[in-house]
Amino acid sequence: MDKKKILNILFLTIIIVLAISLRVLYLHTDIWYDEACSWFTAKQAFPGGIMNNLLTVDLQHTPLYFFLLHLWIKLFGQTETTMRTLSFLFSILSIPLVYVIANKITSKTQALFATAIAGVSPLLVIFSCEIRMYPIAVFLVLLSLNYLIDFEQKESNASLIKLIITNLLIPYTLVGGIFYNISLFTLYSIYL
Repeated sequence: MDKKKILNILFLTIIIVLAISLRVLYLHTDIWYDEACSWFTAKQAFPGGIMNNLLTVDLQHTPLYFFLLHLWIKLFGQTETTMRTLSFLFSILSIPLVYVIANKITSKTQALFATAIAGVSPLLVIFSCEIRMYPIAVFLVLLSLNYLIDFEQKESNASLIKLIITNLLIPYTLVGGIFYNISLFTLYSIYL
């Protein structure tokens, strides 16, 4: 391995360690109202109780996050920290994904810079440890962009199928995700 590649790997590792360190600070904060609502919804019976709650009490949310949180609670318990860990993991997985995407469309230096910004972004750090769906939505949007770039660069049918599946999951995670899909479709159509 050449020296530049080793330095890139080292810098990327430092960014990820810093991102993890910043996010860990928020894992142990007190639960707030919206997080309690997520917890209440996720602890209902799977899947009927969750769907009933979403259709009668919480009309503004879609079910995928609550299904995942329900299963997470069954596996790891329902303490504040363990419930926040689901969001934490998706937040951390998003950091190297930023690098992968940026590296496909720009230089390694700029990809590392974009990754560093994502790693320390106050908005991404604060939302990364909430018992909410935002980090999973961010991860899915990044995954969607990754598959779109792969489809555009390689003209791969497999990438197109992955893109479609990911884009179907986004609004089921965050209802506002439909606007991402509409924007992506509109802008890509204009591009073509």
